[in-house]
Amino acid sequence: MSITLKRLDVLFAALIAAGCGDVTMMSPDGAIPDTESPPQEITVTTYSPESYALNGGAVRVNLVAYQDGDGEWQAMSGANGVYKASVRSKRYGVAVACTPHPYYADAIQHAFVRVQHTTIDETTAIEEQVCFDPGRPRTIAITVIGDVGTGSALIESASFTTIQAPGSISMSAPAGRFPVFGLTLPGGTSRLPVKVVRAQDVDTSIHSPVLVDLAQAVAPVSYPLTLPPELPSVSVTSYLRNDQGLFARMPASAAAYYTVPAEMFHAEDLLRVSAFTSESETSSRTSVRYLAKAGPLQVDFGAPIAAAPPTFSRGAQLLPTFSFTTGRTSLPIVSYFLSAKAMTDTAEVTLDASVSSGWLAGATEVTYAYPDLSALKGWLGGMALPGGPVSWRVDRIENTTLDFVSGRTYFRATAQGVATP
Repeated sequence: MSITLKRLDVLFAALIAAGCGDVTMMSPDGAIPDTESPPQEITVTTYSPESYALNGGAVRVNLVAYQDGDGEWQAMSGANGVYKASVRSKRYGVAVACTPHPYYADAIQHAFVRVQHTTIDETTAIEEQVCFDPGRPRTIAITVIGDVGTGSALIESASFTTIQAPGSISMSAPAGRFPVFGLTLPGGTSRLPVKVVRAQDVDTSIHSPVLVDLAQAVAPVSYPLTLPPELPSVSVTSYLRNDQGLFARMPASAAAYYTVPAEMFHAEDLLRVSAFTSESETSSRTSVRYLAKAGPLQVDFGAPIAAAPPTFSRGAQLLPTFSFTTGRTSLPIVSYFLSAKAMTDTAEVTLDASVSSGWLAGATEVTYAYPDLSALKGWLGGMALPGGPVSWRVDRIENTTLDFVSGRTYFRATAQGVATP
C-alpha cells in the first residue's frame, strides 16, 4: 500500500482558496475514503499558562492553523496559548509557526514551522511549544568546595558549568525544584566522571544557597552491557532523568555502562540509557531505555529507514516533498518526523512535520508534500525556506509508551543528508 500527499496543482486554483494544502490519499487499489464522525473538538497548546504566570517568557506564536481531513488549512482562534477548532474527519492536521527571532546574542533570525498530522482516535490535544521560550527569572547560588587536582568539576542543575573547584557559581532558573550534582572530571579527553555527588535539591522559590562538597563524592557504579555483535560501532551514554531534565551524563565502555549509586536516585528519577549507531553519514539509529533500577542491560535497535532526498516545488515558495518507506517496526506506537532546514548569513528556517501511523492508515510507501500555509493570517515571508542547500532528515520513531515510566523503550531510525533545490 502506498500513500501520496500532494499540494493541489495551480491548475486547480480556481476550485479552491489559494494556499490550501490538499492532501490526497492514494493506493494501488484506488482512493482511501476519509471517514467522518460527529464534530470533535481539538486543542493546540502553544505554551503553559501556568509556566508563563510563574516565569514569564517570550511567546513568538504568529500562526496556528488546522486541517480537517484533506480539506483546506484554516486559521485557529485561541487565547492564553490554547487554540481550539472542531473537525469531522478522523484525520486532521495542525500547524504552528513562529515569528523569526534571534537566540540570545545570536544575530541570526530563526524561524520554525511545525506541522502535525494525527487522528482523533490517537489524540485530540496537541502540545506544540516550539514558539515559546520560558523565562528563567530565579537564581540558584552554588558554592563548590573540595579539590579536583588537575581535573575540573562539572556542576549540573538548572543548567551546567565546568569550574576549577573550589569556587562559587550562579545559574538562572525557572520556578521549580532542581537536583544539584557535582561530577569530578579527569584531565585529558575522557568524559567519564571520576566521582559524583548529589547535593541537596533546591527549590528556586526559596532562593536558598546550595553547597556541593566534592569531598563527599563517590565513584560511579558499573553494570554489564551487551551490544549487538553485528554492529561494528555503538556508543552508549547513561543519564539520570526526571521532570527537570537529564543529569549525570556518563559514557559507557564496550562492556559496561556507568551511573550514579542507587542512593542518589529519588522516587521520581529514572535511569536513561541511550545507544547510538551509524551505518553511514546518511543513516543512523538510536535506542533508549528507561529503568527504575540499574542492572545488566542488552541493547537492541529498530530496523533502518529508507528515504530519498526531498524534491522541491518551483513556485513562489520553496517547499519540500519527502519520500520514504515506513519499513519494519518493533514497538506499538509509531510516528514519523520529517525536517528541512536552510540558512543564510542572517536567517535560518526549519520546516518540520510529524506524521502518526494512524494518519498514514497502514501505508508503506509514502510521499509527503509540505503544505503551503502562505495564504493564512500570520504567515510571514521569513517563514519560507531561503535558497541554497537544505539539510533534511526523515525519522521513524517507535515507543512502547509515551509516558516516562520504567521499562519504556524508544527506537529512532534516521535517514538524512543535504539536498540542493
